[in-house]
This record gives sequence, C-alpha cells and structure tokens, in this order.
Amino acid sequence: MAFTFKGVTTTVEKTDQAIRDYILSLGTLDGVQGSMIVQSQTFEGKVSNLKDSWTNLSDTLGSVFLPAAKDGIDMMIGFTNSLEENIKTVSDRSQSTNSNVVLVANSIDALRRNSAAMPKGASFFAGAMNTISMAAIGAMP
Repeated sequence: MAFTFKGVTTTVEKTDQAIRDYILSLGTLDGVQGSMIVQSQTFEGKVSNLKDSWTNLSDTLGSVFLPAAKDGIDMMIGFTNSLEENIKTVSDRSQSTNSNVVLVANSIDALRRNSAAMPKGASFFAGAMNTISMAAIGAMP
C-alpha cells in the first residue's frame, strides 16, 4: 500500500499495524513535528484551548450537578401542582360558600318581608333575621 505525503511516497504493508505505524511516523517529520505546539500559541489556538477547557468544565459540572438539578426541578413541579390543586379547592369551596350565603340571606330576607304575618312574639325574631340578612349580604364580595 502506498502513501504520499509532501511529495514523498512510502510503501507499507497492508496491515493495521503497518498503516498505524506509518501515520504515527508522520508526526516526526520536519515541518510537522512541533507544529501543534506552535499552533496552540496563536490566538486561534488559545481560543480553541479555551473552548476545550470550557467544554470539559461544562461536562464535569453537568455530571456533578445534573442529578441535583433534576431533583430540584421535580420538587418545583410537585410544589406548583400542589399549589394549583389547593387554589382550585379554595376557589371551589369559596364558590360553594358564596352560594350558601346567598341562599341563607335570601331565605332570611323572605322571612323579614313576611314578618307582618307572623305572630307578635315572632317580630323580634324577624328583626334579628333582618340584621343577619343585611350583614350576610354586605359580607359578600
């Protein structure tokens, strides 16, 4: 098998080891040897090294903190779901309570309006019901 690099053709056996040895030998040629060191000292080389370093740091941080972050997010999801359910429950109860207050207030108001037809002892009761009715209606949002 023949390879040509920088105008020089080299023939090697057609085996994995022979091809590997040839490729590794290219790094020792003049003009190639040390070229990575020279390139790493340029601005572009330093930026490339910084990118590599940042990627390594990100990988490390991710592997260390990702499980805790996932647990924290799961906890927040549970909290918000629970909060939503509690708000719905309070809202449902509030609606029910408002309906009950209106029903009681309307019933008391009906008793008050019909108090003239009540026996004499019941007029005190009717007056108390009127006060309760007005308070209940005034307390509603």
